Amino acid sequence: MKDKQTTLDRLRMLPPELCEGRTWLVWRARPRANRTGKIDKVPYYISGQPRSGTQGTPADVAALASFDEALGAFERGNYSGIGRAMLGGELTALDFDKCINDKNEIDPAKRALVEGTYAEKSPSGRGLRAFYRGKLEDGKNHDVNVEVFHASGFVTITGDRINGADIIEMPEVTRAQIV
Repeated sequence: MKDKQTTLDRLRMLPPELCEGRTWLVWRARPRANRTGKIDKVPYYISGQPRSGTQGTPADVAALASFDEALGAFERGNYSGIGRAMLGGELTALDFDKCINDKNEIDPAKRALVEGTYAEKSPSGRGLRAFYRGKLEDGKNHDVNVEVFHASGFVTITGDRINGADIIEMPEVTRAQIV
């Protein structure tokens, strides 16, 4: 990820709809055992405690932060970035791995799937994340190489935007290709 000030500047430009609610965490990068170059993104509450237990329980939800609180914890603390807990609601995140090449070119099929809505590069700079209004069941589609987050997990947020200032309804053509 780019330097912290650049990241903070980008995060302050997120679509307001993405920043709503107490759904925010911070995260730290941890190298994966036996996988050169891969990292795990370990979520933490802004209290400094790792996120644990069942997601969405009253204790979990109570420990989540507002966007501004998470941004402040990232700015002050030893964290790699911020992320959004996906607890249902009106937003769905699509996470595409390994779709940006060494020349910074985005796979055309993946770009088409995220057109028109807020989309950004992942922390590695090799993947894409897009947010849509609408509900879609959590899961992975290996044919399209996408992971869907709606009611569980958390999604790192970089602010390294590739397109879209707003979050739009998921088009049926996108939904049909993802499911």
